[in-house]
Amino acid sequence: AYYVYAKCPKEGKNGSIYVSERQIKLEDETGYYHFWVGVLNTPEDGVRSWLPNYGYTEIAGQTITTGLIKDKLARLVIDLLNAKITTINGATIEGKIKFTSGTSGYNNISDRPNLQPLYDGINDALADAENASNAANTAQLTANNKARVFYQTTAPTSGMRTNDLWVDGVNIYRYNGSSWVLASKYDNTITEINGGLITTGAIAFGSTGGMAASGTIRIWSGGTAGANGQPPTSPTFTVDSSGNVISNGTITANNAISLRNGQAGIIGYGTSNSSIRFWAGGSVPESADFRVDQSGDVNVKMLNAINITCGSSDFSSIYLTDKSWSNNYVRLFAAREAKGIEIQKTYQGILDNVGGFIVMKYNPDATAYREIGFFVRHFKSDASWIFRTCIKASQLPSLVQVNDLDASGTKYNVK
Repeated sequence: AYYVYAKCPKEGKNGSIYVSERQIKLEDETGYYHFWVGVLNTPEDGVRSWLPNYGYTEIAGQTITTGLIKDKLARLVIDLLNAKITTINGATIEGKIKFTSGTSGYNNISDRPNLQPLYDGINDALADAENASNAANTAQLTANNKARVFYQTTAPTSGMRTNDLWVDGVNIYRYNGSSWVLASKYDNTITEINGGLITTGAIAFGSTGGMAASGTIRIWSGGTAGANGQPPTSPTFTVDSSGNVISNGTITANNAISLRNGQAGIIGYGTSNSSIRFWAGGSVPESADFRVDQSGDVNVKMLNAINITCGSSDFSSIYLTDKSWSNNYVRLFAAREAKGIEIQKTYQGILDNVGGFIVMKYNPDATAYREIGFFVRHFKSDASWIFRTCIKASQLPSLVQVNDLDASGTKYNVK
């Protein structure tokens, strides 16, 4: 047997039907209520019975007050709410039975007397009466303006007057002077329960959620159901006929939301600033090519961008990692106070007693390398903690070339 519950969040409006092989207490699961709806029993003889968990039974003295009394397979059902007894699959009611006025179903009695001749006589009389009525209607047509009623399966094509009625055995139509228009409509939707399968047109959970058997929206929540349980035009949450899920509210996941191929998603576990929140380009969020952590830091394998805006702090930085060195990176940052841009290359330590700070490199081809830069270096004659600032420039112009530009001022040779 299965226990069927209405699983509803303690906060929010989105509930679901939950089927379990074990009983669940009302507040067993944090953040949810489990309301016991009913029990789907184990099939017997190919039939699975459904026991809804509603109503009550009261026993007082010799009186039992309840809704239904039935056997396990529902072959004999005494419906006290609707005052009727139903028998199926070989169940019988024996004894003397008295039929009172208004009883129907005579044709379902297998050993009933043959009343067909009587029926035929009555039908003939009714036909004669109908013919007489039609003749009388024809005679009175010019004498008054009373509407006539046509009883036939096809639409009348002559003799109609405005507001006449036509009954085809199912619907009622009114003649508006030029055509027959529907004056009433019946809901012929059938709900069928076949073992574990329920077939119907629509199921409404109250007036704010439900399921539909046709149309674009198949499962919905948030909004107001139509008169027959059909979904509203724009509910808050929908699952359409193609399987697409759309929510105009909040979707909360305990762990993660992942794409089908597992190569991208949103993740919620972890509480540190380095915990990954968005990832793409890998099945493991912590090592994916693109990652955004809880503090807002972005790690990306390749970035194609027209404009990059650093943050609003005094020093905002972009780090370009060189994977050939551990903790070796190029740092680009804008210094607000200095009103400038610096390019700094930093190593894990000072390599060969030299720390480099390269300002510009120019290498148009393999034989014309140019560089202007700064670096610090330790010299043997200095104390071990002293590093002196050096300037390096390749391919400087000669004094003759400098004087070609401007002969004034003092010039110095540099090496």
